[in-house]
Amino acid sequence: MIMQMGFKVDIDRCISCSACTLACSNEHVETGQARRRLKTFTTTVEDVSLIQFSVGCNHCKNPACLAVCPQRCFKKRRDGIVYHDPFNCIRCESCIGVCPYNAISINVYSGKAVKCNFCSHRLEEGKDPACVSACMTGALQYTNVSEDASFSNDGKDQIKMMQYTEPSLLLTMPTHEVIQVKRSFRGAPG
Repeated sequence: MIMQMGFKVDIDRCISCSACTLACSNEHVETGQARRRLKTFTTTVEDVSLIQFSVGCNHCKNPACLAVCPQRCFKKRRDGIVYHDPFNCIRCESCIGVCPYNAISINVYSGKAVKCNFCSHRLEEGKDPACVSACMTGALQYTNVSEDASFSNDGKDQIKMMQYTEPSLLLTMPTHEVIQVKRSFRGAPG
């Protein structure tokens, strides 16, 4: 069986504390930014339901970034981790435009593409990725997608880009009512 590493995010357990993004920043100070960030999503129209959770590279089974890079700077390891080798990067930003998950950014120091590398150096030392080890609620975990029975293709056939890239990400959606925020503008009546 082919190995494919991936992240699991339990939205019920995520408290939006930013520990994962801070740990990522500390682990990768050479790039000047975190490779992981908190994203906020709305799920309804009238009363806006906000869901916030940690996102990074999904280490897709069929990464779009790998397909478009003219210098072949993206590689897929045997364990499914997609990594970027900045040595040959020509700063064309093709990878940024094609990634449907906005997981690739520009290194503020070199001007080259940078993305989550699953803290592969830590995995090789027997440690968890920095973001996972910093998550105090256990909302962020990692797994071998190929062997994890909780991973399925449910819903991915409804979103075209997900059909193509097959992200290695499992989101456990909220089982409780999420924070409800009424739409209002500053100074306008609620």
